[in-house]
Amino acid sequence: ILHCAALAPSVGNAQPWRFVRLRTPALRAALAAHVDAQNAKAAARYTGTERHDRYRALKLHGLREAPEVLAVFCDEQPAAGHGLGIATMPEMLRYSCVMAIHTLWVSARLRDIG
Repeated sequence: ILHCAALAPSVGNAQPWRFVRLRTPALRAALAAHVDAQNAKAAARYTGTERHDRYRALKLHGLREAPEVLAVFCDEQPAAGHGLGIATMPEMLRYSCVMAIHTLWVSARLRDIG
C-alpha cells in the first residue's frame, strides 16, 4: 500500500509526502486523546441545538481500534524535483501529498483494508 502511494503523481516529481508509522502505544493514546478533545470543542459549537447530539453520535476516528496508524506530512522543501513546478504555485506540494493519500486510500480499499 505504501509502495503504491509512493507512485502517486507529484508536482515536478518532488514526492513531498512523508509517511510516519505510529507504533508506540503511548503516542497513539496521546493522539486519540488529542482528537477526542478537538471533537469535544467542535461539539461545543452545537450546544443547545439538535445538532449537538447528532454530532456527538458520529464516529469520527478509529485511532484506538486501528491496527496501524499513519501520519502524513508534507516536506515544503523537498530535494527531489529540484523545485520544478512550485516557483509560482508552492501549494502544489500539498496537493501532491493529497494525491499520495488518495492513492494510499484507493490501494487499501482495493485490498479490503480501511
